Order: sequence, then structure tokens, then C-alpha cells
Amino acid sequence: VANSEPDNDSLIKKPFITSGFARIYQAADLYNNNRLCVIKQNINASPEETERIHHEASILRQLNHRGIPQYQDEFGEGLNSYLVMEYIAGKNLWQLLLELGKPLPQFRVIHFGQHLCRIVGYLHKQGFIHRDIKPANVLRAERGRLVLIDFGGSDRIGQATQIAREQTTPGFASPEQSLDMPENAQTDIYGIGATLYMLLTGQALPPVEYVFQSGIPAQPIWE
Repeated sequence: VANSEPDNDSLIKKPFITSGFARIYQAADLYNNNRLCVIKQNINASPEETERIHHEASILRQLNHRGIPQYQDEFGEGLNSYLVMEYIAGKNLWQLLLELGKPLPQFRVIHFGQHLCRIVGYLHKQGFIHRDIKPANVLRAERGRLVLIDFGGSDRIGQATQIAREQTTPGFASPEQSLDMPENAQTDIYGIGATLYMLLTGQALPPVEYVFQSGIPAQPIWE
């Protein structure tokens, strides 16, 4: 049934969030001691959106790092596709910034940056780029663990598909993404830099297209 809730070896507890392309549920795995998990479902029952979920599942299945959600399962019902991942309790860095109401202390931002670089370094060694690094896609879990989430726009380095290209965020998208140029590891490095900039200043960088058109010079955060 189109846009129905998932019906597999899990019990839905509550809808978690709804993003541009997907609806995310918190669930309990009935065959694994009711262990909490997350189920991601495409919102629109179309072949393109079904492929988007399958694309993300195929990438997560190949990764094994504590800073990346662990793939658990994938199943489908008609044009509805479902990706099951580990449940990670915590808040994303965008939420932390909003709750604090001011830029984060420099030492915390440096700490987050170091962790992000380790996660992304592993990802690049596996031959993938994330392509949409931003505060809302970085969870701060228990004991300070950082987790990079939402791999729907990820792809092999230098081989971004149309599905992946559609998932970028102004202010965090790199010049090569904005200008439809070949992407590589530098794409994620830009995303990390833009993320840290927001945490330090409370503001996002202007979209690359706007900077190029207006000729705005780059300004240091401090001297």
C-alpha cells in the first residue's frame, strides 16, 4: 500500500522526523529483544524515491565505523522501500546550536572537527564521499560520540549519480557541486569547513553561486 507504515520484524513506536525525501520511524526489533532501531521510508511511492532508499542502503552496507549508522536490513512493499539502521540517541549539532543560542566555544568546535575528519577520512578510504555534510547531519550521541548521518546523497568518489546530485544544501554545497563539476574528497572537506564555520559564528556561509556572482571577498572569522 502506498505510503503505508513498514510491516516487517519490527514494532513502530513513533514517527521520528520527516525530511525532504523520507519519513523516519523509531522502532523496536521484535526478534532482537526489542532492541531499538530506525526505519527510513521513502515519502513518495515512485521508482525514483524507491531507488533513493536502495542507493543509501547499498552504501551503508559496505561501511563499518562507529561514526556511521550501522546498516541492519532493507525491505520493500510495492514502491515503498525501507532501510533499517541502528538507533542512535542524541541531538544533531544544529539542535545543539539552537539550544545554546550562541556560537559554540572554540575548543568544542575543534573537538567536533577532529572527530568529523576521522569519520570522513574513513569514508574516503572506502572510496565514498558524503556530499551533504552540515550540522543537521551530524549527531552528538552519548559520551560525546559523533555520528555522520543521511547517506542518501552519498556516492563513489567521482561518480555522483543523478539521485546523489539532487541532495545538496546551499551554504554547505562546495563550488564543484554548485557548478556541476566533478566531485572528489574536497567536496566533503568544504562541507566540514562550512559546518565548523556555522558552529563558530552561528551563521551559514553564503551559497557559492551568490559569492561568485557578487564578488564578495572571503572574510576571516578572526585575526
